[in-house]
Amino acid sequence: MGMPFRYNYRNLFRRKLRTALTVLGIALVIFIAVIMLAYSRGLLYSLRNNGDPENILVLPRQASDRVDSSMKKGEFEILGTMMADRIAYFPPTGEEGDATRRVDEPGPVDLIAPFVLHTALITIEGVEGGRYGERKLGLIMGVDPERVCYLNSRFKLLRGRMFTGEDERVALVGTLAYARLGVQPEDLQVGKVIEFNEMSWTIVGMFDASGTAAEGEIWVPVEELMAVLGRPDYSYAVIKAENMAALDEMLQEINRSDQVVLRAESEVEYYSGHAELFQTFAVVAGVMALIITLGGVLVGMNTMYTAVAGRVREIGMLQVLGFSKSSIVVSFVLESMLIALMGGIIGCGLGQLVNGIPMKVTMGVFLFRVDALVLGLALGLALAIGLVGALIPAVQAVRLRMVDAMRYM
Repeated sequence: MGMPFRYNYRNLFRRKLRTALTVLGIALVIFIAVIMLAYSRGLLYSLRNNGDPENILVLPRQASDRVDSSMKKGEFEILGTMMADRIAYFPPTGEEGDATRRVDEPGPVDLIAPFVLHTALITIEGVEGGRYGERKLGLIMGVDPERVCYLNSRFKLLRGRMFTGEDERVALVGTLAYARLGVQPEDLQVGKVIEFNEMSWTIVGMFDASGTAAEGEIWVPVEELMAVLGRPDYSYAVIKAENMAALDEMLQEINRSDQVVLRAESEVEYYSGHAELFQTFAVVAGVMALIITLGGVLVGMNTMYTAVAGRVREIGMLQVLGFSKSSIVVSFVLESMLIALMGGIIGCGLGQLVNGIPMKVTMGVFLFRVDALVLGLALGLALAIGLVGALIPAVQAVRLRMVDAMRYM
């Protein structure tokens, strides 16, 4: 004889306090699991999703990465001449401009641009305190005002305006630059003034880059930055190829060239390679997440085990009434999974509170990501807690002789 579902439904409300405590315990476990999964998910997304597929990043051959790179202006000019027939243009030749981005372009712009990477101690207008007094360590990126938004397909101007050719000492800030600097979002709003290398820069705009590393940067006009630093050379260059076939040809020609001592990589491959450098960090974070999550799972399973083990006499009575052992086990597992599912839903709801919270790490800033994958894994974990937590004590109970089960305390 099978157990009716209404039996399980009624049991949820017959023991209101026990049910509530069990749901609360599982909700806490799932909440912790969501936090750890969202941490790992956000870190990996930030590391792996930088770069555009059509972009080529060009460095001097002796440079290991962008930080220690120095490209002469003459090399950049030769590079532009070499690649002129395969560089992408915006808008493409013969087409109208894109009014959603720039409306003041006189004509198509060749998408090759130099960059200067500079780490600086920054003073922010109205901000006091901090490790360095009023100074905050940040990443300044010297960019080409006309081309940078076209070289980054994820770029989206949220507030303010872009650079213009007449601007002097102005800056664009990424949406996560405030987290990297350890200040409040309102400290880097449009109109605020920042200072580094004894020069003041006015923030004229704020941009979004879909959670990638660029969101933690502060952009300033490259020539202005070089003048302030007294620096004669660029750090590196980025070229957007007109198509993927041209990209492969350009990579080979740059890497084999005798005209310039430069090396080129697909921008996606460059950032993917650097992501591997932090793979150990990501693995450690993943192991920590696993340990904490497993600890929580054991606590959750113990809660469910105790809840079912305390009903051994009830299980014995159900056998006396003629219910089969298999139907009793299925009934208790179903009831346990319903309770676990309720806890899982509450835990996932609480976990949504951390979605989008910035986290500063050594390589920059990333956001906690509570997406469909994280929520699906968390709910699956909750159901697993309910299944295993009820199955073992229920099977043990039905194996007892009915007389022993009725006497169980």
